[in-house]
Parts: sequence; structure tokens; C-alpha cells
Amino acid sequence: MVDYTGLPFDFIDRHNLRVSVYNFADEILKDQKSMVSIYDSRVIGYGGFDINNDPILAVISGGPFISTMNDYLQTQLNFKTDHTYIPLNEEAHALWNWIDKEQGDMGFPNTGFSLSNALKRTGFLRIFVASVLYDLVTPYDNTVHLVNHFDLPRNCLKNISFFTYEGGHMMYLNSEAHKKFKEGLIKFYEPLQ
Repeated sequence: MVDYTGLPFDFIDRHNLRVSVYNFADEILKDQKSMVSIYDSRVIGYGGFDINNDPILAVISGGPFISTMNDYLQTQLNFKTDHTYIPLNEEAHALWNWIDKEQGDMGFPNTGFSLSNALKRTGFLRIFVASVLYDLVTPYDNTVHLVNHFDLPRNCLKNISFFTYEGGHMMYLNSEAHKKFKEGLIKFYEPLQ
């Protein structure tokens, strides 16, 4: 794990080989008095990691991002409302019902079981899986692991398309990744034309 993560042996040992994403973000650049964003591990912030101090959240929860989103909703999509766009809402997060009715209390949102069942039942459903390389919140390997553990007949596997992009959690903020994302969607929808 030392070679795989870059973390010191004693740190990994102290965490009983179970290093959380938050611990990783806090520890990996600690010797430089820095931390990485869990939303894009290429982005570095000063100090110790705290979810409220994530360098990406500082950007998206600030004025320019919200102003741009509100402008897009109103001018491009012609969506009119008295409500303000709120990118993160702690109250909604705290009140969210995290229980998956089909699997019981998971403690986190997981659509894998429902997607697997829908693929088996319909036979025609197709899934576009967009993964990124630098997102520690929804890591690429977790997504691959989830899909690989769908209990599916072989003929359903052809209906799952994987696309991988350079980027963090919001890869579409990077113009090159956005372009490739759009190309991937066009390729995915081509058979329906």
C-alpha cells in the first residue's frame, strides 16, 4: 500500500490498512503543509484537510460559479424561478434519507442494485458510465468494481459503455474533457439515430 498510495507505512499501519479519502487528502502532502482536494486530487490547498476547506469547494461555492449557473439557467435554459441556485446544502444533506429500499441501510447513495435489476428486466436499457481519474469522491476503480459486480447475464454487458476522462469530479469544467465527454455522449447515442 505504501507504493500504491505514496503514504508512509506507519500512517497506513496506524489506520489498520483502511485509509479514508479524508485521511488520504490530509496526509499525502502534509510534509509540504498542504492537502489535496477530494474532488480533484490535482488541486492543492494550503493547510490540513477539512471538507469545508476543500480548495474545489471554495471555487464552486463562491460567487462566480453560482452567478454563471444562475445566468445559464435563466438565459440559456429559460428557467425562471424566485429560488437561488445553491451548489451545496448542508441542511438537505443532513436530512437526506440514505436508506436504499432494495438493499437496506447502505449509509451512502448506491444505484448499482437498481441499475442491475433494470438491465436484467428490460434487455434494452443502456448505461453510459463516465469516470474520471482524479476524483476521490467517486473513484474510477469503485465504479468499475460496482459494475463488475452487477449480477448480469452476459448479453446485458454489451449495454454498458465505459468512458474515462482526465479530470476531477466535475470534469466538464475542463474544456478538453468537456469536449471528449460530448463526443462520448454522441457516440453513445449514435445507435438511436
